[in-house]
This record gives sequence, structure tokens and C-alpha cells, in this order.
Amino acid sequence: MSKLIESKYSWCNNNIIDNTFKFDKIRWQTNWRREHPDKAKEYERKTRGRYKKIIIDLLGGKCAKCGINDWRVLQIDHVNGGGTKEKKRYGSGNAYYVHIIRKLKEGSKDYQLLCANCNWIKKYENGEIRKW
Repeated sequence: MSKLIESKYSWCNNNIIDNTFKFDKIRWQTNWRREHPDKAKEYERKTRGRYKKIIIDLLGGKCAKCGINDWRVLQIDHVNGGGTKEKKRYGSGNAYYVHIIRKLKEGSKDYQLLCANCNWIKKYENGEIRKW
């Protein structure tokens, strides 16, 4: 925070100032996204890719079952299930990936990397999908 703002609002709780600036930033971002939907979508896609790369690195970079390390087939799996509920809570966008990164950096063991085949086999064996 700049010295001018600190001196002008020294009597005020800094959290109020921070929240006001945060609200202004969110309002600006919302307006920008509304005015530039194509650019916003592209930015979100690239950012989500960077976050996924970070998560893959934090989880070891390979499938926990078969060991394949091709990032194109690796998926983030919830060890004990519950991924659908978590995605609903955080949305399937960048906020969800930021949440996972934060938990992994705190030492969480709730996630693992599985390739698409191993992930579907796990879902089938655990009854998370309808059996044929």
C-alpha cells in the first residue's frame, strides 16, 4: 500500500482499505471479461494450463499406478473420492486449481495423478460410475 494511502487512512483499519481495493479490482475484471469475452476465455485457458502444470509437478509428474509421464493423459484424482463435490464448491475453473495448489503446498495427501485409463479403472472399481 502506498504511503499516501497509509497516511490518509491511518485512522482506518487496513483490512477495510484492502477489501475496498479488492472489490474494485473484481468489478474491473468482471467488466473487462464482459467487454472482451474471447480474450478472457483465452487468458483463462492459458492460466489453467499453467496451474495444471504446477499441480503435475507437485504430484510427481507421473501416474501413481502405471508410471506414464505424458502430461496430456494425466488427470488429478481425489484419493478418497469427493472430486465432484469439490469442483461444485470451487467451480471447474482456475479457483479450483488454485485451491488444489494451496492444499498440496500445505502437505495434503488428498490428491494423486492418474492417467486417463487408470482413473477410469479406479472409478469403475470403486463404483463411482455405473457398471454396464
